[in-house]
Amino acid sequence: MKRLFLSLAVCACMGLGAYEKPILEGYWESWNYRDSIETIASMPSDVIAISFGTFQPMGEHTFVVVGVEATKERIEEMVELAQARGKKVKLSIGGANYGQSGLLFTREDAVGMADALARYVVEFGLDGVDLDIEDYPAVDLQVELIKRTREALGPDALLTYTPKAPAATTLPYCEVIAKSHEYLDGVHIMAYDAWEGYSYQEDSESLSLLGVPREKIVIGLMPGMDDIGGYTSLEDIQDAVNWVKARGLGGIMLWDLNRDHANLTGLGEGAASTVAWEGLQSARTPRS
Repeated sequence: MKRLFLSLAVCACMGLGAYEKPILEGYWESWNYRDSIETIASMPSDVIAISFGTFQPMGEHTFVVVGVEATKERIEEMVELAQARGKKVKLSIGGANYGQSGLLFTREDAVGMADALARYVVEFGLDGVDLDIEDYPAVDLQVELIKRTREALGPDALLTYTPKAPAATTLPYCEVIAKSHEYLDGVHIMAYDAWEGYSYQEDSESLSLLGVPREKIVIGLMPGMDDIGGYTSLEDIQDAVNWVKARGLGGIMLWDLNRDHANLTGLGEGAASTVAWEGLQSARTPRS
């Protein structure tokens, strides 16, 4: 009954309605107090992912969400301003600093985590959750977490999985995707977290062969210099947009909006999100 109540509460607070693809999604650095919430909420995007949360055990198989580095007031402001502009806001769990292997040990843990996520979504009026799991919990436990989170959030909430690249062949992520994509709205490939020779074109095609619907596959980019020495130019972003449109994929994800706004990319203030946004517009289709 508790799980049902949470699901109904989430659906009631969101009112998702039509959702257009391909999307542009960007991460918000919750620790960044330099950039105003209004600035980030106003940047070109369809979805803003709050980075990052994790879980704190509160008892046997019971958790609360912690780790988001913004105050409660700033989170509420982000949600209010972004949603007022027609955007959706998700909590991203994990990231490079918040591993889940030391927390997710059993199927009962997955249930407890899913309930914690649903409570957090209700508390802040969010539109969903992103699971950015960058360490290596067991495949079956990750799948259980995805299933239970979908159950707890309800069918209309956003639920995405953001694996390392190549997503179609890297364990355990490829097996998690193969077993759980039916519960997900998107598989967001971190195409910037891969070594020389990687091709997001090949990776997205391989994901499709695994059975992932093309409209669920999102290409993640880190404009400018990335963490492992690669470089993504505005031309590269346009190429990715063209690939997304040509193959009917789900969209583009950017790490991150704050870097883009502050021109830490070296591409121009706000240039990356603007190029991606403008390029995707001609391919927009309503999703019921």
